[in-house]
Amino acid sequence: MRLRLDIDFAITGEGRFLSHHETMRLLARAAARAGLPIRYSEGFNPRRRISLPLPRPVGVAGLAERAIIELTDPIDPVDAHERLARQLPPGVDVIACRVSDRDAPRASAGTYRLEARGDEPAALRARIDQWGDAETWPIRRPARKRRRVDTELDLKTLAQIDFDGRAVTIRLRPRGDTWARPDEILEALALQPFDRARLVRTAIEWTCQTKDRPTESGQKD
Repeated sequence: MRLRLDIDFAITGEGRFLSHHETMRLLARAAARAGLPIRYSEGFNPRRRISLPLPRPVGVAGLAERAIIELTDPIDPVDAHERLARQLPPGVDVIACRVSDRDAPRASAGTYRLEARGDEPAALRARIDQWGDAETWPIRRPARKRRRVDTELDLKTLAQIDFDGRAVTIRLRPRGDTWARPDEILEALALQPFDRARLVRTAIEWTCQTKDRPTESGQKD
């Protein structure tokens, strides 16, 4: 039986500029300093078995992030929470820890929030009205090394966008393994790529593979 430690955490302030790999390294080192019984991979170059099921885009703050650490031995989640929290820098805060022997969950949706500022509300309202009126919102992703041709996507199948006059709420759901990217959403809102630093991921929904039941991050699953 393999145990895992699910860690729900928030990353804000300057921490939001950490890359996916930097966040992984930060958490792995903090867990090692905390003395958690981390499982290592096999082979000539063993690595700590830690993962972030839904990578956070650089520049985006996260209030409901999740990391998964495979364990060699059982551990009290309250004790793990306290020990890990002491090893993390300001801007990275543990919300909850849980130990489980079930299959790791899979992210099924993510919710983001962007506060309007200055004279943005009128422009955002007009843009979101255009979004709502459009049947499709086609975008093209340029070919990369592993692709020979451009990829065409309908952004409306990947995102739901709402505006309450003060903030934009964006809910992303994947099609297969394809997710909408923050810069694509910002472009749809007629904003600039650097505005991603204003985005906050407020919630992640998870599907438990064993029971196929969605749960909110930070809640028992």
